[in-house]
Amino acid sequence: MTHPAAAPASANPVTNNNLSAPRTERHPSELNFSLPNGLQLTCRPKPDLAAFSQKLWSGTPGIGLSALQARAVLGGAASWSLVLNSGETSIGGAVAVVERGRVNAGLTVTMVNDLPGGEFFIAAVERFAAKLAVTSISFELISSTEHPAVIPPLARETVRYCGERLYVVDTTNADPTKAFSTNTRRNINKAKKGLIQATVTADASALKHHAHMSDDSMSRREKRGESVAMRGSQDRVKRLLASGDGRLFQAVQDEQVLSSKLVFVLGRHGYYYDGGTSPEGMTLGASHFLMAHIIETLHAENRVSLNLEIASAGNLGLMRYKEGFGSQCWFVERVSADRSSAWRKLRNIVM
Repeated sequence: MTHPAAAPASANPVTNNNLSAPRTERHPSELNFSLPNGLQLTCRPKPDLAAFSQKLWSGTPGIGLSALQARAVLGGAASWSLVLNSGETSIGGAVAVVERGRVNAGLTVTMVNDLPGGEFFIAAVERFAAKLAVTSISFELISSTEHPAVIPPLARETVRYCGERLYVVDTTNADPTKAFSTNTRRNINKAKKGLIQATVTADASALKHHAHMSDDSMSRREKRGESVAMRGSQDRVKRLLASGDGRLFQAVQDEQVLSSKLVFVLGRHGYYYDGGTSPEGMTLGASHFLMAHIIETLHAENRVSLNLEIASAGNLGLMRYKEGFGSQCWFVERVSADRSSAWRKLRNIVM
């Protein structure tokens, strides 16, 4: 696994440029690009993401949009389906999201298990990026098995990493809790014996507790050398809660908040956003208890998955915590590159 010193591995290409909230995307109904090997890339905006990802990556529950893309879509970013065709036959594809600010725009392309068309696909996506005047581009490959880097070197790379672990819980099982580890069950039972209760709330005091615990959690992770680039901004947290896309789950004992977690949903998929647990809550198993409650809630709502986000390969404690909920482990390779130019920035200003 490699980590460049110049940029955090999980940096969002748009927020990394200090942009304002995304603008509404204006685009043609379809874009087509011919490849030198006779293939063609067809790009269509605003697809039915659930149907498209299910067709594209059957047998991969919870995989379609990455958490990074899902956050962007809920913030107003445009989504695209990218389909690689050989004549009348589709041979692969990817989901793309374009997040546009006043001057800059970031394109994120997510693929599962393989790179369709190899370097020809990358070249076609670069042409797509130029057409939309994006100023940063990220390719994300999510694989069921760990392997050496697949994404070829990009000009003006800013980030490259591979081997990070992504954990996704399948909430379609009749009883998702049956897949929990012995240690996870032990912590849940400890919390129940401590009379800890789970609540769902969005009032001002709850947000204050959430911000405090999230800040403490991020500080601990930063001290361990982990990237905290994807930490949740409080403004975005408030917007998610106000829209109804986000929900704040908290574990409470005698009116004291011991653990707080924000989860948002997009379609039938749930995503863990951020959160934290007090030292006392850690001792009492509050975090395990609260995450189990979230999984049971999503299951009752007929959601299909809960994306627990990435754990760094060296963080054994966090890996064991996420594995304890019976989650499936995926391996993530991500490469980002700068595509800014005066011409593209000018186009974004007038688009």
